[in-house]
Amino acid sequence: MGDLGTETLSSRYKDLLKLSNSGGGLPASGDITVQDGGGINTPIRLSRNSVGIIPASSDTGIDSLVVKTGGGTKVFTVLSNETVPRIDIDGALKLTEQSTAPTFTSGAGWLYVDSANKLQYLDENNVSHELSKTVYNYQTLQSSFYYAASTAAKYIPFGPSASEQTSITYQTSDDVEFLCPYAGRLIKIMAYHDHSGSVDAGDTTMSLYLDRSLTSGVLTVDMDFNTVTTWDFATGFTGSECNFTAGQRLAIRMDPTAATYYMNISVVLRFEIA
Repeated sequence: MGDLGTETLSSRYKDLLKLSNSGGGLPASGDITVQDGGGINTPIRLSRNSVGIIPASSDTGIDSLVVKTGGGTKVFTVLSNETVPRIDIDGALKLTEQSTAPTFTSGAGWLYVDSANKLQYLDENNVSHELSKTVYNYQTLQSSFYYAASTAAKYIPFGPSASEQTSITYQTSDDVEFLCPYAGRLIKIMAYHDHSGSVDAGDTTMSLYLDRSLTSGVLTVDMDFNTVTTWDFATGFTGSECNFTAGQRLAIRMDPTAATYYMNISVVLRFEIA
């Protein structure tokens, strides 16, 4: 408000801003609404250590917060009352290098620049991906049909082999171990079993082994006869339990409740190819 001149304060009081705090001033915490002199709420919320812009719920499509240049050009706009809230930037976004990745948060993703000045995306599985070069390639590795008449836990065959094994040695590694060409993650396993007895395999555990060591990537699913069953490692684990690095030897161990007999299994891996 400018100079009152010959006007009185009582005639211009609505032009003044006030706090809706009954004279209590700014609180140490908690937002207080800023009102005009007539008691109408503005979108501004204040405390001693924070500033908030909260538009009325009816203000859909209205810019909640706008930053402009000296010439009046919008450079940064927040639209918080959209169906999907968004931030519009008319220009470039500068991110400062970080010595460490952001703190992992389940159900959220993060963009940051690492200490090598490379743009990274941290996913909800706590895995960072370099956005400038990473390409995802989904590859299905399907084992051959094999026959298992016992309930013993066995490592499933990979590639051209049709020989499942109860253990991994130098003599059996060519049947059940897969050499990972790139870093990546186990996504899912699908299995189908069939035989004349029509007996369900029951609770069946699939376990991920890397370099012949058991990982925490272990899932148990009820496997029915003559039905495709899926072990979903992508949503079953939120951390790095199912990740592998280039050069590691990967194996899958299956432990059924009942004999599976004729088996067909597909394993889906996600590779990060630079």
